[in-house]
Amino acid sequence: MKKTYGAEYPVEIHELNETINNLTQDNIALKEQLEAQKMEIERIENERDTLDSTNKKLDDKLKEMTSKISEAASSYRELYKRLKLAESNETLLRKTLQEAPLGFPSLLQAIKIYDERVDEAAVQWLINKPHPALNAAETVKKETSKRREAEYECRQAKLLMEYYFNIFPDIKDRKEILSENIADIEKPATDDEEDVSRRYLSDDEYRKLSDTERNQLALDRFWKRRKSKRLIGKLYEQYIGYLYEEKGYHVEYFGISKGLEDLGRDLICKNDQETLLIQCKNWSHSTTIYEKHIFQLFGTAYHYAKTNPFENVAMAFYTTTHLSDIARAFANDFKITLYENFSLQQPFPIIKCNVNKNGERIYHLPFDQQYDTVKIRIKEGDFYCETVAEAEKAGFRRAYRWHGTAL
Repeated sequence: MKKTYGAEYPVEIHELNETINNLTQDNIALKEQLEAQKMEIERIENERDTLDSTNKKLDDKLKEMTSKISEAASSYRELYKRLKLAESNETLLRKTLQEAPLGFPSLLQAIKIYDERVDEAAVQWLINKPHPALNAAETVKKETSKRREAEYECRQAKLLMEYYFNIFPDIKDRKEILSENIADIEKPATDDEEDVSRRYLSDDEYRKLSDTERNQLALDRFWKRRKSKRLIGKLYEQYIGYLYEEKGYHVEYFGISKGLEDLGRDLICKNDQETLLIQCKNWSHSTTIYEKHIFQLFGTAYHYAKTNPFENVAMAFYTTTHLSDIARAFANDFKITLYENFSLQQPFPIIKCNVNKNGERIYHLPFDQQYDTVKIRIKEGDFYCETVAEAEKAGFRRAYRWHGTAL
């Protein structure tokens, strides 16, 4: 019998549609879940990419920091080595400076050891060459040993000289003066010498000329003849002193009277207002005055002021040449008045006309025995003049030969 669905069919259609709708809803939900999952995956992928990028940057940064740490460590090691070397050098330098008064024996010994190794290499070459020269090697060994000893002593002497020159700059200034041969004409008069002016005159001139003429001729030749550096330096101090005496200062020629013991005080000039300490340098125009001479003047002025607290002490520096920029700056800081390129004008009034304690009016020529000890006191009637005629016209006579009693 044929089966019919009749009223059941709509029910099945309805269920089928409902199922389809449910499936459609499920499909939509799945799509939404799939889309959400896809977005999550994209988000995770983006985070991964970000993390990868961050990791790469961190790796690069780590490599960079590692490189810098390595460089810093290398630099630290280098600086540490340099520090140790500097400490070693400082120790050596301190030891060397302490040994300065002894002539730097440690430094010279190191040089000597180095030279010995060089010489030993030459000896070994003579011994080991294809045709050995044993006698020559022995000779070289002995002679180089002698040479090293001589060089050690020579270097030590030079270093000691430089050390003392730096402590006492005036010694270096006068090194040539101390070693040069001073002409007989510049030697001081002796007690048994009748008249020192005879050194400048022939016997015939001395017999025929009058006292005034021969004294003036001797003075003229004193100016014209070649002079030692010692005498030129002395004349420079006398010239500067003369200029201050003309200004009314009482001048003590400390450098002339004390020589190497003048402490850098060539002239001590006093008036009612001040005590002026002057250092004079009559040097070649091609030379330069450096700061150590300024330091010496400042140091001696400080000492003088400390031992003479009631005097108003000032300083001046005269030189025929120029100062270095540093020396000039120090002089300015120390309030030292500078006179650079200040030349000696010769002849200048150099005859000393002095009224002695007995009232005698006596003039002294620069080569007379008591010239350096005679002080000119302008206020007491003493003066300088340029010619013998001027002195004699003022009533002064030439100083006699000195026998040990004060004039």
